[in-house]
Amino acid sequence: MLESGEVIGGRYRLLAPLASGGMGAVWRAEHTELKTEVALKVMLAGAVGNASSERRFRREAQAAARLSSPHVVRVHDFGLHEGRPYLAMELLHGEDLQARIAARGPLPLDACAKILDGVACAIDLAHEAGITHRDLKPANIFLTSDGETEVVKVLDFGVAKVEGPDATKTTGSGLVGSPAYMSPEQVWGEPVTPSTDVWSLGVVAFEMVTGKNPFEGGALAKVFERIVRDDLPRVGDHLSSTAPALDGFFQKAFAREPSERFSNASELSSAFRNALVAPPAQVTARPSRRWAWAIAPALAALAVIGLLAAQSSSAGIGPTPDAMQPTAAMEVPPPASSSTTEPIASASPMTSQSMTAAAPSSSTSPAEQRKPPIAAGTRASAIPRASATTTSSAVDPIFGIPEHKH
Repeated sequence: MLESGEVIGGRYRLLAPLASGGMGAVWRAEHTELKTEVALKVMLAGAVGNASSERRFRREAQAAARLSSPHVVRVHDFGLHEGRPYLAMELLHGEDLQARIAARGPLPLDACAKILDGVACAIDLAHEAGITHRDLKPANIFLTSDGETEVVKVLDFGVAKVEGPDATKTTGSGLVGSPAYMSPEQVWGEPVTPSTDVWSLGVVAFEMVTGKNPFEGGALAKVFERIVRDDLPRVGDHLSSTAPALDGFFQKAFAREPSERFSNASELSSAFRNALVAPPAQVTARPSRRWAWAIAPALAALAVIGLLAAQSSSAGIGPTPDAMQPTAAMEVPPPASSSTTEPIASASPMTSQSMTAAAPSSSTSPAEQRKPPIAAGTRASAIPRASATTTSSAVDPIFGIPEHKH
């Protein structure tokens, strides 16, 4: 057990605990020679020896160290202390975006735009470096200050997908991320691309504007059903008065085909600003060509995930995805906290939970896997088909989404 005053790695003296989770603890620490303070994340003794946890720890350090940006938390050092990995990062003062939304509810639209701009800078830089975050959410977006200016920092690249000759395999076969922020392709267990982060950033934007996650709530299978099948969320369902063009913006951000979303995070943040001053547009969601496949087989599998997750929860923190294949590693967002001016850890303490479920056969195509069983009364038969009553169409000049007039 870590104690105040203990020296880690021969040069970091622990001062005070900041956060703790199932696999790691974050402390405010002082460099014994430089007399500078850092946020020190140390793997807990109980997690040592778990290959997946150790890979995640190392991946977080390597991914963040490759990025030089005021909008990415800086990594100072990485090492081992008595066989336990530790990671020294810049010590941030402020609060994460999850805490701010919990305390204030919907944020002013101009504040939302500024936060999106900062996150977009970090995410686009990561994509240029071959890094996909895969777990972008309010809890991993930190709001700190640089004098009188608020600075946005993206945290926790622990489950990032890193491309390149030296990249390590991030998972076996399964799902990685926080369920309510997952893209459709993550839900289906398909390969992720930078467009996955663009979807997640859209979810973050919706949550800032409305104070609510558009897909969260209820059983895990229901969350996934909202992501891949249900009608797209509308800002007007949560707020009576807001920028009228935002619904069009979110329909593009939540396009279920990755190629139909904004091409990158900066395009998304720019489109958000444009939507704040744009006139209202009648935008109808284009029926997805691919995601309209039957949901029943997938939801049945997801129900198994939920059942196994409950069993795992009752037994404590289980092995992580790489240790049990195939797996679905769901990063559960930590509880919201109130605003504070005390030093806050610059990265989460790795409070992940593992859920396991059988993955589809690799010899079967994604489309074949989604085909419904040929049986009457299945849920798949209730999936709506695209309407054939459209008589004319035009293209929304702002977002490039077809307008359908009946």
